[in-house]
This record gives sequence, structure tokens and C-alpha cells, in this order.
Amino acid sequence: MSGTWRRLWMQLRLEIDSLYRFPIIEIFISFILFVTIQSLGMMSIELGSEVTTGSELNITEIMVQNSQTLEQWGTGLLSNTLNSLTVMLILIIPLFVTFIFAAGFEDGSHRTLLSYPVSRNQLLFLRVIVLFLLSVATVTLSFISAASIAFPIILELPLTYISMLSISLFIMLIISSSMVVAVVTRKTMITAIASLGIWYSILIVLSTEHIPTIIKATLIPTLGILELAGESSVVLFDILIYFCGSVFISIVLLAISVYIFHRVEI
Repeated sequence: MSGTWRRLWMQLRLEIDSLYRFPIIEIFISFILFVTIQSLGMMSIELGSEVTTGSELNITEIMVQNSQTLEQWGTGLLSNTLNSLTVMLILIIPLFVTFIFAAGFEDGSHRTLLSYPVSRNQLLFLRVIVLFLLSVATVTLSFISAASIAFPIILELPLTYISMLSISLFIMLIISSSMVVAVVTRKTMITAIASLGIWYSILIVLSTEHIPTIIKATLIPTLGILELAGESSVVLFDILIYFCGSVFISIVLLAISVYIFHRVEI
């Protein structure tokens, strides 16, 4: 067991040294933080437009003037932020997978790592785990930091934390699907273009009104969560059931990636 953990630690160090050098992570974190703050900032301008210029922004006053409850107002903030994050994640996560995994077929890094006592399963799953944890941690910390600075009251809403779960599930869906494309094509450019094309097509289709909310909540949880929250007949248990569909799809896609990865020539 100790030998297995030692090999995993060695592989993790190789991953970090070769793939996560400056300024890759710094740019990734900065971009997500910028998008999150910009999303909340745009909503603050809209909500604060009726307050007298030069006066201190008073959240309670704005809510009274607009006859909005705290939950309705917070949902508006979340909706604006989640929409921006959804588009941003569809753009950046496939590119991140392309750079971290698909490029390994062309530059020989996969072949080099497999020359060590590292199995293909360890190679694939470690990269998936690192990508997932890095992405989720970055988005979560960026969202909490931006919300704490701009509108702390948004952190008091239970819907906020359900939304963070939906972001994590959406990240996993993008990573798992992009991994399938990467092991099938083994080409950097094709992986990037195909992954972006697939997810933007899904986004366009699911943005139409006639698509059932359950499908939206399963394929793009960040879009479906707010619609589900607005339905009076939907409870937390229903939302979790829908999210289980996202987890199931991610597991199936990862299983397909493993199956193909074991059979391709590296």
C-alpha cells in the first residue's frame, strides 16, 4: 500500500512540475475571479440605479423601493452570476482539459509518465481529479470572495449553496465529456473545437423554452437549478434526484474514457 501511495505522490509531483507551472493556474484563477466579480457588479449597478447618486448603497432601501423579498433579490443575483459562469466554464474547462490531457498524446508526456510504474487508470483518474478539484476550488473561492465583497447577504441564502453544488456537477460533466473527446481524437486542436462545439450547442438547445426543466437540470445544472427553485412543487429532494442524473452521466462518460484509453496507442 505504501508503494502505491508513493507512486501516486511521485506522479502528482510530475503532474504539477510539468503541467501547472506559472502562470497557468494564476491566469485560470484570475479569469474566473474577474468573471464572477463582473457578474455581481453588473447586477449591483442595475439594482442600485434608483439610489441617489453619491449616497451610500443601502441594500434594505433598494429592496423596499423595488418591493422585492430577500429571496427574490438573491435569486436575481444568483441567476446573473450563474449564467455568466456557465458560459465561462464552457469556454475555459474544455481548453484546460485540452492543454492538460489531450496535448499529452502529441507531446509524448503520456508515454513518458507510463514509462514509470504508473498505470493508465492512475494517469487518467489523477488528471481528472486534479482538474476537478482545481476548477471547483477556484470557482467556489472566487464566488465566495466576490460575494463577500459585493453582496454578503447572498451567502445567507440556502439556494446559494445548492447553486455551488450545481457548478461542481457541471464542471464534472464538462471534464468527463471532454476526456472522451480527447481519448477518441488524441489531437489538441480537434479536442478543443469539438468540446466547445458540443457544449455550446447543448447550451443553445437547452436555452429554448420548450425543453423540460429536468433535462436542463441534468445536462446543465447551473441553468436548471434556478428554474427548479422557482417551481413551488419542487423540493430539495427532487433537486438532489435530478443532480444524481448528472453524476450518473459523468460516471458513464468517465467509464467510456477509461475503456478507450486502455485501447489506444500512446
